[in-house]
Order: sequence, then C-alpha cells, then structure tokens
Amino acid sequence: MKSKVMGRSPKDGAIMTVKLLDLPITAEEYLENAVALENECFPHCKPMPGAERLVKHLHSHNIPFCVATGSKTWLYKVKTTNKEDLFNLFSHYVCSDDPELKHGKPDPDIFQLAASRFASKPSSPDNILVLEDAPNGVQAARAANMNVVMVPDPRIDPSLCTHASLCLKSLNEFDPELWGLPPFND
Repeated sequence: MKSKVMGRSPKDGAIMTVKLLDLPITAEEYLENAVALENECFPHCKPMPGAERLVKHLHSHNIPFCVATGSKTWLYKVKTTNKEDLFNLFSHYVCSDDPELKHGKPDPDIFQLAASRFASKPSSPDNILVLEDAPNGVQAARAANMNVVMVPDPRIDPSLCTHASLCLKSLNEFDPELWGLPPFND
C-alpha cells in the first residue's frame, strides 16, 4: 500500500489510504490527523544516510540539483525545518502545489518543470539524473526520459523497484563516477 501512495499528492494519497484500508473516516479527516503528526514529527527527522554527503559534494562541484516533490509547499517547509543549511544548497524546488504544475507523479510533469528552472538548461532529459525513493517517482522520471537511481524504503516490494536505472539500498552506495560526475574525495 505504501508504494501505491508514495509520491502522490496529499489529497490523492489520503483518498487511496482511506479506500485501501477501508477506514471509518473521510479523506479530509485522515489528512487533518496526518497534518498534525507531520508537523510534530518531520522537523526531527534526519536525512537519509549518505544524503548530506552527496548534496555537499554536488554543491562543491557546482553541479546543479533541485528537489521535485509530491509534497505541497507547506509540508516541504515542515520537512526541511532544522535542515535549512542543507536544503539551502539546492538551486530550487518544485512542489505538488506549484501553479505551473499540471499533473503530479507518476506523470513526468514535475521533473520536466524542475529541469526547465535550472539556470543552465540541460541539453537533453537523458543528461538528468533523478534520485527517487518511490515507485511513482521512478515512473515519472522514466516517463520524462531521465535516468533514475532508486533508494527505496526497505518495506517496498522489490518487484516495484525494477524500472529504475539503478536501485541502491542506501545513498551511501551511490557512486557519482557511474553517472559522469566527479568522484567523492573522502
């Protein structure tokens, strides 16, 4: 169920969750409860293992990178609370409530919009590498003709991870040289 909901808009995720679990509440009530928990928990979450190292490495080599998330802007800000030093290294972010975004993941729109906002436009979608944790995000990146490295939640069925260009257990396993990027110096 988690893999079906991950990467979708909060509203679509809530509707699916209530339906799949046959919950005795509305999607709106589910979202209200989820928002309270998100506001309480997300500011205290740590980045994925290897994420900080990778972000600082890309930034130090002037490699443009951004966030393209199924989260709405307010939730993105909650998730990045207490991690501003890290997220300020990203060139920009695109959230699911962006006024220019027509369709969320698994459609390719969010990655196409994010790519269009780089100061130096990529020459081709296949020059873009997407890092994803959700099957819906992998599907969106592939639909955008972009390469995608997946680092899935270990609870996701492995059969849902087969469409990524590469699947890793952790960002600690990420090898930038495989993608034509400078090697880690440590």
